[in-house]
Amino acid sequence: MNETTKTLVFVAIAAGLAGTAFLTRPQVNRATSEFVEERAPFYPDVNPDGVKGLEVTAYDKEKGELDSFSVKLQNGVWIIPSHNNYPADAADRLKKTAGAVLSLQRDTVVSGGKELHKECGLIDPADTSGDAESWGTRVKLLDVNGNVVSDLLIGKNVADKTDFKFVRIPDKDRVYQVKCSGLDLTTRFADWIDTDLITDSAFDFEKVV
Repeated sequence: MNETTKTLVFVAIAAGLAGTAFLTRPQVNRATSEFVEERAPFYPDVNPDGVKGLEVTAYDKEKGELDSFSVKLQNGVWIIPSHNNYPADAADRLKKTAGAVLSLQRDTVVSGGKELHKECGLIDPADTSGDAESWGTRVKLLDVNGNVVSDLLIGKNVADKTDFKFVRIPDKDRVYQVKCSGLDLTTRFADWIDTDLITDSAFDFEKVV
């Protein structure tokens, strides 16, 4: 075998090895790579100070029905529309609640489709095809003009992670595990009003109607 033939054989072998290496290279799973997201708030551009309204819809197990609660600033006065526009003492609590909601961050992606929505308790409570066990708590934050600036569905607790819940954006399918340790979505009427309306001890009341 002359030198030219040897060279051609080596070139052929090298080409074959290169082809084999190309065909057996690790494949990038594009479906999986789409799940990779930078850990960041769901609504990073919203300022808690600009939030002037809150709407919470959830299933009340004691009542056995969906319960809606809302509070907002109207004409400079805080009111609770869900309770006949009752005057509210809501500025500080709403700011705290808005801050907690807006600090929620996208964490581990559990699913990119709808297949786990029911299991994770992330069915929109407005979806009448769902049931009590699958409905999530939908919380909306609004600006002074009533525009929705944040909208999230909060689902069931994550079994193996303390203070973590399943969360998704209502018009999106992707499901996240999110740390919700500072989140208190109280819809108790008494938590949003001034329960000390009569503060002057000089008055002596026998009955209030």
